[in-house]
Amino acid sequence: LADTGSQVAVVEFSSEARIPSTIDDYTPVTSGTGGTIESIFEPYLENNYRPGGWTNWDDAMDEAESINTDKGLAPLVVFVTDGDPTAYNRDYSGEDNGVTTGATSGSAADQALWRAMEEANAVKAQGSHILVVGVGAGLNNTDSQQRLRDISGDDEYTGSGTLDLSTVDVLRVLEFNDLAEKLREVAFQLCAPSLTVTKLVDDGTSSGFE
Repeated sequence: LADTGSQVAVVEFSSEARIPSTIDDYTPVTSGTGGTIESIFEPYLENNYRPGGWTNWDDAMDEAESINTDKGLAPLVVFVTDGDPTAYNRDYSGEDNGVTTGATSGSAADQALWRAMEEANAVKAQGSHILVVGVGAGLNNTDSQQRLRDISGDDEYTGSGTLDLSTVDVLRVLEFNDLAEKLREVAFQLCAPSLTVTKLVDDGTSSGFE
């Protein structure tokens, strides 16, 4: 994304989501000495980013909604995940505001997806388009791919033709090494964008899905 004109706000998530304190607003992505990659993004990745745990799509979408409300609307939210939803917030009326983890089957798995869908719909209602990027072999099955569409939409980019960000809902990347190039392709389709990136590197605990 460097030097493409993109501005990025970051939500990181595993069992819970958070907005990093060092990247708590839309930030231009610039290279070179003194650029934001050197001064902001690399120190964050080296010192503060600690992926691990379950996969809380619900909380990640909730934080993206908060950024839209507090920092201004992002026309595009890029949601990057390599795992199915396996955690959710207990934030309905009468619940204890905790987090349920290990939601890999049955009604718990349904809740993890449904609550993420509700939050994703709220982000869309604000005016953001959601592009879900599914990364890795863990999502290379029919059920997982349907869950990606459930929080975004049915228009999947297959790699041929033009990547139209006004309509494409799902982009699948089979290899992690290809992720950076795919995100750069996304960035170049935008004109001076504001971009919210929600990103997770999962530890594989979503394998209980059937």
